[in-house]
Parts: sequence; C-alpha cells; structure tokens
Amino acid sequence: MVETPDYLILKRYGSAELRQYKNLILITATKNKEDEYSVFGILAKYIFGGNNEGKKIKMTAPVFTSKNNEKGKETFSMSFVVPKKYKIGTLPKPLKNNITFEEKKIMKLLVLRFSGSVNDKKTLDKTNELKIILKENNIRPKRIFLMQYNPPWTLPFLRRNEVAAEI
Repeated sequence: MVETPDYLILKRYGSAELRQYKNLILITATKNKEDEYSVFGILAKYIFGGNNEGKKIKMTAPVFTSKNNEKGKETFSMSFVVPKKYKIGTLPKPLKNNITFEEKKIMKLLVLRFSGSVNDKKTLDKTNELKIILKENNIRPKRIFLMQYNPPWTLPFLRRNEVAAEI
C-alpha cells in the first residue's frame, strides 16, 4: 500500500472537506507547459536514486499537479509528498537544480473528491465547482491544484482524484 499523508477534517462544505495536514515535505519540479510530461521524469529519477546519495525514496500519494501562468508564461508543476520518515535536512540532494523542497508545517486544503480518468475538461469542471464553494463561503484560496492517488493502470472507476484549494 502506498503511503498517504494524515489529515484531520475540520469542516464540511457540502461535498467538500476542509482538511488540515501537518508536517508535509513536498518535492516539486516545474517546466514550461510544453514540457509537462518531462516533469514526472525529473521527480521519478530523483526518488529512484538519481540523487547525491543514490538513495531510493518510496513513492507516495497523492501527486499534486497544477498549471500556472507566471508573468504571461504557462508552466506546469508536479509535486510528490515525501514519506513521513524524512525530515527536510535528511533528504538527499538532487543531482541537478531542477527540484525544490518545501516544508509545510500546517497546510489547510478545501478538497473536492471525484473518481474516473482525469482530463482537462473534468478537472476544469471540478475546479469550477470548488470555486463556487469557495465563493459561497467567502474563502480566498492561495492556489488551486489537482491531487491524484492512483497509478495510470488503475481502472477509472477505482481512481481517487481531488481538486484542492490551499487556504
């Protein structure tokens, strides 16, 4: 079974949950929108031993992804959650400077869960549904992103996906 981060449900807003996560470390790679498929490879290489210690790090779930528009330039980011046994100072260094580390002592997310295959239309529909919940409850998000929990070979009806707003 793949490790997932622990969270506490603080409140429910209809079909959405307000969750609090503690002590998460995210490793992130960002590329131009055209290179979005290479982002997974950068992170996978790091956790499969492509680091200064040659250490393998177990895959966890969910995988966070987001499309961003920074200064008129579209980018694609992907983050893996680091297994709980690691601290920010104990992680091996990447061989290249294309990975960043971020420690979240406390992270609050408003999350809307859905199943099935992920595509741009479904993600946009669920994001818009989440934005309505945010607006109705006067909550301003820092960012909105997609969280996927399953490998690509998982049957669509068994997949767990979530759109999340960090608040």
